Amino acid sequence: YPSLPPRSSGQQKWFSHSQLYPYDNPVRAMTSEEMSWPVPMKAIGAQNLMTMPGGVTKSGYLHKKGGTQFQLLKWPLRFVIVHKGCIYYFKTSTSASPQGAFSLKGYNRVLRAAEETTSNNVFPFKLIHISKKHRTWFFSAASEDERKDWMASLRVEIDRFHEKKETITDIRLYLPMFVIHSCDLC
Repeated sequence: YPSLPPRSSGQQKWFSHSQLYPYDNPVRAMTSEEMSWPVPMKAIGAQNLMTMPGGVTKSGYLHKKGGTQFQLLKWPLRFVIVHKGCIYYFKTSTSASPQGAFSLKGYNRVLRAAEETTSNNVFPFKLIHISKKHRTWFFSAASEDERKDWMASLRVEIDRFHEKKETITDIRLYLPMFVIHSCDLC
C-alpha cells in the first residue's frame, strides 16, 4: 500500500478508503458475473435463440407496428422472443435471422396502448424508453390475457436487469471517511 501523505502540524486531512488503499478497488463490488445490459445478437435464428443456455423469458406471435414512416399503419405478425434483456422479432418461428432486435436498456415502462386500438389490433401495448429520443415500440396481442402475460413478462425482464445494475454498489458510500490527525500527540 502507498505511504500516507506527509503531515503538517495542526491540520486535519480527510482521506477516503480509495485514496488510502487504491489497490482494493472499492469503487464497486460486483458478483462474479459482470452486470451490464446485453446487446442483441445480429445473426441468430429463432430456433437457435430458443435453445440458448438460460432459456427465453417469453416467446410467441405478436403484431408489431411498422417502423418506417411508410409502414406506420401496418402491423405485421412477428414471432417475438425476449431473451436476456433483448427483444428479437422474426417473420416466423423458423426464420434463420431476425427482422430486428433491440436491447431493453433504458426502457422503463410497459403500458397498454389504447390510442392504437383498432378493429385489427384490439390488444395493443407499448414499450417506452426513458428518453424521448428513443423509439416507442408497439405490439398487439391476440387476447387480453395474452397482452397481460406479455406486459408482465416484459416488466420482469426490465426489472431483472435494473436490479442487477443496482447490485453494483459503491462501497465508499458505506465506508466512513478516515481522518488522519496531523499532530505529534497521536
